[in-house]
Amino acid sequence: MAMMENVPARLERKKIRAAEGYQEVEMAYDHFNRELFDGGLPGCVFTFRHRANTMICFVANRSVQYCSVEAGGEVAINPQYLSVVPLLEVAAALVHEAAHVWQWRFGTPSRQGYHNREWAQKMEEIGLMPSDTGKPGGRKVGQKIGAYPIAGGRFLAACETLFTEDFRAAWRNRFSADWPHGRPGKRRSSPPAHPVFQLKRPHKTRTKFTCEECRVNVWGKPTLRIVCVPCDKLMTAF
Repeated sequence: MAMMENVPARLERKKIRAAEGYQEVEMAYDHFNRELFDGGLPGCVFTFRHRANTMICFVANRSVQYCSVEAGGEVAINPQYLSVVPLLEVAAALVHEAAHVWQWRFGTPSRQGYHNREWAQKMEEIGLMPSDTGKPGGRKVGQKIGAYPIAGGRFLAACETLFTEDFRAAWRNRFSADWPHGRPGKRRSSPPAHPVFQLKRPHKTRTKFTCEECRVNVWGKPTLRIVCVPCDKLMTAF
C-alpha cells in the first residue's frame, strides 16, 4: 500500500523536472536566436516526444493552438538523447532546427525534411557546416543532412558565452541518467545513434556529376572521375 502511495509523488517529481527541462532548452534557443539570428526567430512550442533516430525535429504549424501567443511551430525533442549526448552536439542539433525555423519564416523551404541550398547557406553563415556524413566532404543538401561546427565560426562563439559553469551544471542536473525517458517502466537501455554527427552516407548506386562550366549532367558510379571534354573540366559529384 505504501508503494502505491509513492507512485503519484514520483510522477509529480518527473513532471516538475520536465518543466525545468523546457526552461533550459528555451534558454538555449533564445540565446542562439539573439547571437545567430539577431533575435528575429519567432517563439516555438517545445515538446518532449520519442521519434526514432531523431534527436530534435522542427514541424511548422504544429502545437500552435496550445499557445496563447504567435509561435513558429513545434520543436520536438527526443529526451533519450539529453542525458548521453554531449552538450555541444545537442546545441548543434537545436541550431540546425532553428535554421529551419528561420527559413520557414523568412525564406523558401522545400518539402518537409528536405535541406535545400538556401538552408545550407544560412547554416554556413551561422557557423555550422552542412554534411550528410557529419564530417568534412559530405553533401550539403538533401533529405538527411547533419552538420558539424566550423572552427572559429559564430556557432562556437555563441556556445562559449552560453556554456557557463552554471549552465553546464544546470544541464547535468536536469538531464542526469535518471531523466524520464518515457512512461514508467518503458525506458530504453540506450538511445539510437545520434544523427547529427554520426549520420552514415545513404547507399547509392548512381551519382549525379555536373560540369560547373556548361552545367551538363551525367550519372554514374560514385567512384568515377568524369571530365567534360569540351570544357576540359573535372565534373563535380552531387
